[in-house]
Amino acid sequence: MSTVLVLLKLLGVLVSGVLGVLVTLIKVRGESGELTLKGKIFVLGSISGVVLAVSSQIIESYLQNLADIKSAKESLEATQRLEKITSSLERTLQPIDSFRLYYNLSVSLDDPLALPYKKVLDREIDKFQKLSRSSQVFNKNFSVNTTGLVDGKYVVENVEIRREGAFSPNNYNSMRPYSILPLCFSLTIYKEPIDPSRFRQVHGDGDLRIGAFLWDKSSLYKVISKSTYGVSGLVDVKKDDFENYTGQVYALPDLAGAQLFMSFCSPGKRMVNAFSSTEKEIPEPEYKRELGATKFDMGNRSFWIKEKQWKKYSGRFGEYWVVQLPKDLNEVFSNSPE
Repeated sequence: MSTVLVLLKLLGVLVSGVLGVLVTLIKVRGESGELTLKGKIFVLGSISGVVLAVSSQIIESYLQNLADIKSAKESLEATQRLEKITSSLERTLQPIDSFRLYYNLSVSLDDPLALPYKKVLDREIDKFQKLSRSSQVFNKNFSVNTTGLVDGKYVVENVEIRREGAFSPNNYNSMRPYSILPLCFSLTIYKEPIDPSRFRQVHGDGDLRIGAFLWDKSSLYKVISKSTYGVSGLVDVKKDDFENYTGQVYALPDLAGAQLFMSFCSPGKRMVNAFSSTEKEIPEPEYKRELGATKFDMGNRSFWIKEKQWKKYSGRFGEYWVVQLPKDLNEVFSNSPE
């Protein structure tokens, strides 16, 4: 087709040119000045040649444009196929089958039922800080969590209340009915974000739901400079902890743009009273909690969710925190706690 158009274009130019020359060499007007029959044929032929050449050029350009569009479409489809293959390969090579989660919860002990316990902790931790460093190391109730230097002097920043110690919330008599430490946690991941307020907090939600018990995975600690308390812990998540597995969140690349819901559970009034040996209902302290910086270790890659990124909601079964990850996977894994 392109060869025919080129020939027609050349023919049009040639005809128009030849006839144009003949018009100048041959007498094409009569004595009255009007074009003779021969002159009319020459002029009409010259115009026809121009029209033929222009039309051929237009058709050639149109066909070339269609060819370019087709080529671009084929190139795009080839690129998309390659990206799909690459994405599939990345998902195969980076499955989410186990990971480690580090979390921090700030906890208020100002509830009237918990305040006596807080006063005991404040008093005992104050005593602990006055001990020598060697005595602190071998103390059965408390341990130094983090330290720092102020004006060149050793300073205790965080003190951990040992889980096996006498002042652990699990062992201290007045706090045993309602542990400050979470009993379990759940993480629900949606590939396509939903309205956070519609999260149901039940089995069957999400593309991937993970639940695990935290019997011995968390500890209470005190931030000395702020005189506040918090809970820190880690969870080793295994494939057996996966509950609702749709395949939409199968590998690390699936986390790009995904929405995460996290919640923690405590024994609660109904559970405690169900196992109580007395008929008197046990009152329940109210612990105000906020989720802090959270770290996910997945294979040889890690990412942080900062405290300010978590958004807190209250649902039928308690509070939960929500965050939507960046759509760029590299941006997800470039997050740091700062």
